[in-house]
Amino acid sequence: MIRILQSVSNMDRGGIETMLMNYYRHLDRDQFQFDFLVNKEKPGFFDDEVRSLGGRIFMGPGLSPLKYPEYLRYMKTLLDREKEIKVLHAHNEAMEFYALNGAKKAGFPVRIAHAHNTHLPRGLKLPVKLVCKAMIPGAATDYFACGREAGIYYFGEKRWNESGVLIHNAIDLERFGYRSEVRTRLRREYQLEDKLVVGSVARFMVQKNHTRMLEQFACLKKIYPNSHLLLAGEGELQAAMEEKAKRLGIYDSVSFLGVQKDTSIWYQAMDVFLMPSLFEPCGLSQLMSLRYGTLPIVRETGGLKDTVVPYNEYEGTGNGFSFRNYNAHEMLATVRNAERIYYDKKREWNKMVDRAMAADFSWGNSARQYEEMYNWLIGDK
Repeated sequence: MIRILQSVSNMDRGGIETMLMNYYRHLDRDQFQFDFLVNKEKPGFFDDEVRSLGGRIFMGPGLSPLKYPEYLRYMKTLLDREKEIKVLHAHNEAMEFYALNGAKKAGFPVRIAHAHNTHLPRGLKLPVKLVCKAMIPGAATDYFACGREAGIYYFGEKRWNESGVLIHNAIDLERFGYRSEVRTRLRREYQLEDKLVVGSVARFMVQKNHTRMLEQFACLKKIYPNSHLLLAGEGELQAAMEEKAKRLGIYDSVSFLGVQKDTSIWYQAMDVFLMPSLFEPCGLSQLMSLRYGTLPIVRETGGLKDTVVPYNEYEGTGNGFSFRNYNAHEMLATVRNAERIYYDKKREWNKMVDRAMAADFSWGNSARQYEEMYNWLIGDK
């Protein structure tokens, strides 16, 4: 059995920890086991499940700069003692340098740095994080990322192109499946049966770019009066976006759905899914839209660029639509092209829907990719 030590903050329901638990549940645990190195002294939501699956939880000294020497000693002691651990897989963003360098100094052969973001948040700790981020490539032996842009941001373009490994986000395909009765019910309830329904499922925040979304929908509404916009989610900008919709004269054609117990059903009510994010390291919503056959229109950034293949009218390929630059004209042109295909080339649209729904972004498929990479890395070292 191969034991992999996953370095995280702690095993609460954060995005990275939830992702790791989904992989853990789908791994062949007769061949692979996860242990977790945590850095916060509090119980985690997943602690009991980790132990029930055969994993162990080790408490590190914490990621304070003052504790760095102690962290190096801790890593050597842990890895010298736990001989079954063959891989260190670090997910602590810039601060993963602590675990990686501690393992390097202990002579540990397989040290994976995993990039999950395309920027570091501003704050008092930013200078320390920038220093740690710059030293990660020299402390790691292998480089994983949720998207190409995240990999380049953390490891540099040359290193990423030479040895980066792209691990896409994944979803539960059994849970998220298209049901025609759900679509029919929602569209009837919201009086959308005869409308072109565009939508988004996202928190109202600057990153998700609702401002541009509303502006472009207002333009689309002039061309296709029978259009409607569904916006599921909440956030600090929701009230401002509602006021903007009123100023643009489209408020009656926009449904602000707020918090939904199950956001997944709303993808099924839509015809087109909008995701014009300013940045999106990985992205899950576009995978959900593909699964439901709701073709996405995305900005070519981060994981959106990696997972949505733009429609090529001449080759008959693609599973969605995309635009590159952050400007109103390019986004509107892409939206209008999608609507043209929707209305005038329905057969091509339906082929795209089939390709989108056939894409395998399952946890099982991604877990197999992890298993193959772990086996290869151990054998290579």
